[in-house]
Amino acid sequence: MANIRDGLTTEMKYAVMASTNDFGTESNYHGEDNGFWGMLKPAFEAWKIVEVLRSWGTTVYPVSADPSVTQVAGLHCYRSLGELPEPVDCAVISLPDKKAMQILDDVVAAHIPTVWLQYGAAKAPVIDAFNARDVHVVSGCVLLHWDVQHVSGRAKGRHICYMHGNLERAARIRVNPDKSITRVEPVKPETLPFNSETYGTRILLPVWPKRAIDNIGK
Repeated sequence: MANIRDGLTTEMKYAVMASTNDFGTESNYHGEDNGFWGMLKPAFEAWKIVEVLRSWGTTVYPVSADPSVTQVAGLHCYRSLGELPEPVDCAVISLPDKKAMQILDDVVAAHIPTVWLQYGAAKAPVIDAFNARDVHVVSGCVLLHWDVQHVSGRAKGRHICYMHGNLERAARIRVNPDKSITRVEPVKPETLPFNSETYGTRILLPVWPKRAIDNIGK
C-alpha cells in the first residue's frame, strides 16, 4: 500500500465519474509513442485516470450516465453510483463544475466519504457544496502522481497526460518490478537535469520521440 495524497491510498476503492468525451475509447489512446500527431489527439483524461489507478493496484469502477459507454479500459462501465457492486472509498470526478454539482446527491446517497475533484470540477462553489454535506474534498489531477521514469516500453520517460510535463510538484506512485507499490516524494526543481529520463522535463511534449526531447537545449 502507498499513500497517494491527503489520506487516499492504493488500497482504497475508487469510482471514476466522467462524460463520454472524457472517457473516450481504447482506440483513441494506447500510450504509444505517436510522435507529433499523437500529441494532437484528445486527452481522454478520465480514461487515463482509470488506467493509472488500476496500474497502482486499486479497485476502480468507471461510471458514466451515457449508455453508449459500455467499457472503459476493458472494465465494465456502470450507469450510476447506485449500480456499483460494492461501496467505494472515493469518487474521482472528472466533469465540468455544473455537472459535478448535479451528482452531489448521488455521492451522498452512496455514502462515499471522499471526492477527488479534477481540474474542471475543482471550483470553489463545488468544493463548498460537498463540504457542506460532510464530504471530504481532495482537489488536483490524479495523473500528476503517475511515475513516468519507471514506465517500461515505448512510453518510458513520457507522461500520460500532455498537461503534466513538469512533475516535481507532486509525489509519485511507483510500481516496482515485484508489483509492490511505493511512494516517491517530490524532488527539488534545481536537482532535475534537462532530459526525458527525469520526472520534470519542463516542456509539454510528453509523446514526442525520446531522442527529440533529449536533444532540446543541447
